[in-house]
Amino acid sequence: METMAADDPTAAKAEENRHQHPLMYLHANKTATANNTTHVKREEPQSAARENDKDEVKIMNAINKSSSSSSKMSSIMSMKSIIMIVLLIVVIISLHSTLQTFEIIDNKIATSAILLHHFHSFIVTVATILSKIFYAFKDIILLLIASSSSSPPNNNINNAQVMVMEQFQSRLQKGQQLMAQYKDISGSEMVCKSVANAVVITANDRKRNIDNKRGNGNDDDGDEAQDGTEHTATTTTTTLPLSYSSIVSLQLTQEETNLLSKSLSCVAEANLNLSQQQQQQHVDQLEYLTIAKSYLDNALVIDPTDPLIRANVGLTYLLLGTSSSSLDNNNDEESSVQFVLQSIQHLNVAIGILKSNSDSNGESNEAVYMAALYNLGLA
Repeated sequence: METMAADDPTAAKAEENRHQHPLMYLHANKTATANNTTHVKREEPQSAARENDKDEVKIMNAINKSSSSSSKMSSIMSMKSIIMIVLLIVVIISLHSTLQTFEIIDNKIATSAILLHHFHSFIVTVATILSKIFYAFKDIILLLIASSSSSPPNNNINNAQVMVMEQFQSRLQKGQQLMAQYKDISGSEMVCKSVANAVVITANDRKRNIDNKRGNGNDDDGDEAQDGTEHTATTTTTTLPLSYSSIVSLQLTQEETNLLSKSLSCVAEANLNLSQQQQQQHVDQLEYLTIAKSYLDNALVIDPTDPLIRANVGLTYLLLGTSSSSLDNNNDEESSVQFVLQSIQHLNVAIGILKSNSDSNGESNEAVYMAALYNLGLA
């Protein structure tokens, strides 16, 4: 109320007059009361207006709040929608990338499948080629093994035969040396005869092996009979001097032919020298001449073109035709003449061979040639 009085100028003035004039104060107080009542009456609509303003303000505030909240909500919703859109875009991109990844994987799988197919085809082709090469090498190796199983023994046999032939050749040279340098006729005969026997045994063993290989298809009885036949043939052919059929059946090699003919000729020369010793001692020489003739006949069958053999054969026939036993026996006069004629024939052949081979082995051929001419003159 003081406030209201302060605000009203009439009430202020009445308060001043109350101290000056009390009656006037009462009048003024009434007037002021009326004014206050009027003022109160006037203030009621103002307060109502103020309250209305406040309500409006509240409503506006509420509206503002609601609008701000709605704006916030809308901003939140817009943010959510943006986030959702972004997430949707991310999901779409991820799905697209996933699809592309799957497509790439599918392409890779298809490419891998194609590559695997080509790789499998390549492996199969390589394996086929390698298998063919392996089997080809296997066949070659088996063939080499088969050939080596047959060839090396043959080579070993050939090498062994060469060594044996060289040993026989060395022994024959020693036998010839015993007679030429040391006049050891018996030793020379023994050595040369052993070489001849060794050559015959070697040839006969080779023939037996060949016959055994050829007879592998026969039954056991046939094989036993064949083995017995071959053993009998071996026993026959190793006995010197040999028969014509035995010499032919030996199937001698060139080296064996040379060794055998030379060794037989060496044995014959030894017997011829023994016959000359017997003649010097006035002993019958027919036995040694007959032995020499048999060995020379074998040598002549083996190599009829050897001038030394032909010359020795001529000498043997000459000695047989002029031996004392042949001359003393009148029944053998015709045979003596035949021996001399055969001697002349063989000596002529030896001289002809030596003339045609004058360039080879000059010194030895010259000695044989001179001896053949001398014996031919005697005949």
